[in-house]
Amino acid sequence: MKKSDAKKKIIELREIIEKHNNNYYKLNTPTISDFEYDIMLNDLIELEKRFP
Repeated sequence: MKKSDAKKKIIELREIIEKHNNNYYKLNTPTISDFEYDIMLNDLIELEKRFP
């Protein structure tokens, strides 16, 4: 993966995760499972490690 692609994916994952955090914690209406959330969060963590 190129650095520019990784940057786009990191930004996208951050936005999606923030949306789901808002749904879960503020609105109390989760729209995805914990498992799906964990996969996205782990993907973000791995990308941030590879492309700081």
